[in-house]
Amino acid sequence: MSTHKHSLTATMILGTLALSLLALPLSAAAAGETTLTLMPHCTETDRSKCPAFTVLDAERLTTTRLKAGDLLDLDIVLRTNDPSAVREIRTWLSYDPTILESRSVELTNVIASPTPGEQEADQKNGLIKIGGSVTSGVQGTDVSVARVTFRVISGTNDSTIAFHQYLP
Repeated sequence: MSTHKHSLTATMILGTLALSLLALPLSAAAAGETTLTLMPHCTETDRSKCPAFTVLDAERLTTTRLKAGDLLDLDIVLRTNDPSAVREIRTWLSYDPTILESRSVELTNVIASPTPGEQEADQKNGLIKIGGSVTSGVQGTDVSVARVTFRVISGTNDSTIAFHQYLP
């Protein structure tokens, strides 16, 4: 499996928050690599029916404008052409805790056995920790592995939400 770093960049403009996601080039995804991405939360089992962020350019996506008090409800979505090969998922999200407040972290049933300490938010340090094993492979090529909810607490500075330590 490949290891990739992605970042979700949040830009504050006049008290509003616009988030943009630095994504893998389409050629990498088409080549069969396993990736993680952030999408608006969606309850549909068929992810093709779910909303997506607006495309800014070949590498970035954006949310609608957000302001202090708004909730940002995200799904961490695993995309793979070989679902049976995925045995473990581990990723952390870092964010600026003066701009965003972590409200909840929920793993989906894709992660059958959470790693201790890898289903939590550390608001003081601005970290969301997600990880665990997948016992029988992933059921599907485009599935949510976790739901993360933030509340916007400040709209005055630029900010970044970034993936790191990604292991599919």
